[in-house]
Amino acid sequence: GAANALRIAVSLAPEDTTLAARLNEVSGKAKFELAASYVEQAEYEERDEKWLAAAQSYARALVGRPEAKTYEKVAHCLLSGEGNLREAGEAAKKAVMLQPDNGKFRVTLARFYVKAGMKQSADGELSRAATLAPGDDKVTDWIRRLRKELG
Repeated sequence: GAANALRIAVSLAPEDTTLAARLNEVSGKAKFELAASYVEQAEYEERDEKWLAAAQSYARALVGRPEAKTYEKVAHCLLSGEGNLREAGEAAKKAVMLQPDNGKFRVTLARFYVKAGMKQSADGELSRAATLAPGDDKVTDWIRRLRKELG
């Protein structure tokens, strides 16, 4: 509500830089708070294996919270739901770029490479994931599955 009122005020007084700055501040806070509800919705959809709906909800959350884990969730859900492969790859790459030392994120990027038929890139990411998370059973399981797919 406050953001809408400020939006109207800025449209009536576009030269008022203080008002415009306040609008940016309030809009940012609103987007951040909305992101939490989008993540909650996405988690619910993910539990029900509604992968593409979950991916869309996570993508909405990125507007207010552009975090590595949310990018990874977008990619994971798109890959699990046979969604847009290009978008999955972009999200997985962004997650790895933001947190290059996260083995789980590397596995998700490897999943993208496997689906895209990029065996060498997939194998490289799996090797990095194994180095980064040697004791993580979930990562180890994914590595085993993806290596089997690679042949």
